Amino acid sequence: GAISIPAALLNSKGETVALDASPGMLEGLRLKAISAGISLTTLLADVHQLPYPDHSFDRCYIGFALFYFHDPNQVLREVFRVLRPGGRLHLSTWQESVGMVGRALSRLLGARCQAAQPSMRYRYASINKCRKLLIQNNFCLVRSEKITLNQRYLDPESWWRGLWSHGARSDLET
Repeated sequence: GAISIPAALLNSKGETVALDASPGMLEGLRLKAISAGISLTTLLADVHQLPYPDHSFDRCYIGFALFYFHDPNQVLREVFRVLRPGGRLHLSTWQESVGMVGRALSRLLGARCQAAQPSMRYRYASINKCRKLLIQNNFCLVRSEKITLNQRYLDPESWWRGLWSHGARSDLET
């Protein structure tokens, strides 16, 4: 999803593949890539069973999505399998306080959003929890870094469109 275009910009040597289980997310990404003049391949697939042979990729990115997968351990085993020896996984997740966006979603969606947050979005909010999960799934040399992201929107409509372009979409659709 959202991390695919920056990954493609960094990838000057090979192909960038964006994989998602949502046709709508892939189509939106494809259109953004075309309008930005960026080359990437989109693939509709289940990340629990990656359709690639062993050692196919130098890098894999999981951007703010690990908490959505029904079996994160299986996903990480699959990513480990398709990474070449010495390959890297780049994983991002939310910390427990998501600031304005989290508060706005909670107000907008009420109890439904409040009930979903502890069980899904924040189940890997702890750096130590992520590190443990990665090590359990054969990753080594795990390095973690806390990055604070401050997003600014031109207007409320831009913010609303942004919510529909990533994982928060699942909260809005339920």
